[in-house]
Amino acid sequence: MNKIFEITKKKRTIWAEEEDRLLLSLVDNGYAGKWRYISNFFPDKSNFDCYTRYGKINPKIKRGKWSSEEDELIKQLVNEHGYDWAKISFIIKNRSSKQIRSRYIYYLENTLVMSRFTNEEDELVRKLFPVLKNNWAKYINYLPNRSAKIIQNRYRILK
Repeated sequence: MNKIFEITKKKRTIWAEEEDRLLLSLVDNGYAGKWRYISNFFPDKSNFDCYTRYGKINPKIKRGKWSSEEDELIKQLVNEHGYDWAKISFIIKNRSSKQIRSRYIYYLENTLVMSRFTNEEDELVRKLFPVLKNNWAKYINYLPNRSAKIIQNRYRILK
């Protein structure tokens, strides 16, 4: 039997404290965004490894709860700049573009209904689960004013 595909375990990249310090130093010294160049300093790390690690250790990125002021600022900036998440994160500074995009799409978009789920919506979510399973993005075809994340959270409460 020929092997067409070989299943390999994803290699976990481990970072030492010195490597974290060097990565932060390189970014602080003007090499932000130059991940290919930065990766040359880390023989066993790719440019993507450097990019993702920086996102995790960047001390300027705020984690956790969002304030109502941040939410209002995101709404205002989306009205001014559209869905240019990189530009918006450059203005906000302490949140990543990925955090801002997720916050807006899942919780702040104008078309989203944030009120309690109706009994009919709850019943629809229960009926759809055996068919759609965990493909939450498809649920929004049936509940267009709810985000996939909000539907997922609601299902976890219902089950």
